[in-house]
Amino acid sequence: MKLLHGRLYRLSLNEHKQYINNTGKMLLANEVSNELISQLHSHFMMKNNKSYAQFSSELDDSFEQALRSWVSKADNFVHFSQYIFDLLIQNISQYHFMDSGYFLIAEYQHVTGQFLLLTILQPKSSLFVNDSMDIEDIDYLDLNNLQLTVMIDLFKWQEERDLHQYISFIKGRLGRKVSDFFFDFLGCKEALNVKEQNKMMLDALSKCINHSDLDEQEKEIQRENILDYCVTQQKNHNIIELSEITEKLSEQGVQNFSDFITENECMAEAFPADLSTIKQLKKMTGSGGGVTIGFDAILLGERVIWNEEEDRLVILGVPPNLKEQLKRRKLR
Repeated sequence: MKLLHGRLYRLSLNEHKQYINNTGKMLLANEVSNELISQLHSHFMMKNNKSYAQFSSELDDSFEQALRSWVSKADNFVHFSQYIFDLLIQNISQYHFMDSGYFLIAEYQHVTGQFLLLTILQPKSSLFVNDSMDIEDIDYLDLNNLQLTVMIDLFKWQEERDLHQYISFIKGRLGRKVSDFFFDFLGCKEALNVKEQNKMMLDALSKCINHSDLDEQEKEIQRENILDYCVTQQKNHNIIELSEITEKLSEQGVQNFSDFITENECMAEAFPADLSTIKQLKKMTGSGGGVTIGFDAILLGERVIWNEEEDRLVILGVPPNLKEQLKRRKLR
C-alpha cells in the first residue's frame, strides 16, 4: 500500500450553523500515512454492505469533470482536492446530518490498482494513561466504523466503464438521506446492488444443485464448497466470479449452472460477496412479529418441517436451553 497524494480537511460549523471552508492539510508520504490508508482500505474491503455506483449524465457532473481534469494532468492534486472539498461543503450543507468530523481524499496504489478514496471520518473520545500515570482524554479516528466512504477504481473508471463497477460505496445504516447526499455530491447513481446480486446467485445455485443427480449428502458438500469459496474471496478482498463457481461445480459433475444463471438477465459476471446472504447456504434465519428462528439448512425436512400451505414450521427436538426456558415459563 502506497499513498501517492492525500489531503485532510476539518468539518465544523460556525455560530450560524454553516460549514466552515478551509484549505486542509496535505498528508506526509510516510509510514503513518501509509498505515492510515492501509487500514482504511482493509476496513472498507471487509464491509459486507457495499454496493456499486456509476456517474450519471442525468446528474450534476462537476465531480467527474474535476476528476477527469486531474487525471489528465490538467490540474494538480492540491487544486483538485480543494475543489472537491468546496463541492462537498455545498452539498453537505443541504442535508446537515453531522456537526463535526474530518474529510479525507487520498490517491493510493494497492497491488496493481490505483484508487481514489473519499471518506468522512468521525472522531471518538477515549481515555489513556500518560507517562506521569495520569488519566487523560484523547480523541481518535474511529476507523472500524466506516460508513461515509467511497472508493473509485481509477483504472476501471477509465478502461472498464461499461462494467459499471468503478465506484464502490458503503450502504450504511445512517439512512437514505446519507446515500442521497453522496449520490448528489458525486453525481452518480447506484449501478449494482451487491446484496441482490448475491441473492440471485444463491437462487441460481440452489436450483442448480437441487436439479442435479447428487444425493443429499453430496448436495450439502457442494453448498459448503461454494460457501468456502465465497468466504475466502471476501477475506482476500476478491470478488465472486460466476465462471469460477461454474468451474468448481463442473469438477464435481454439476454441469448446468450457467443455464440457471442466464435465467436472470440482471446478473453480473462478478461482484463482491455479501456474507449475510451467502451464509444462507449453511444457515436459515428469519425474524418478525417478535419471533426469531435460526437453524442449519441441512435440517430442513428432517428436524424442521415446513408446511407452506398452512404457513407452519414444526421443530422436532426442541433445543435444551430453549426447553428449559419453556419449562420455567410454564411453572409461573
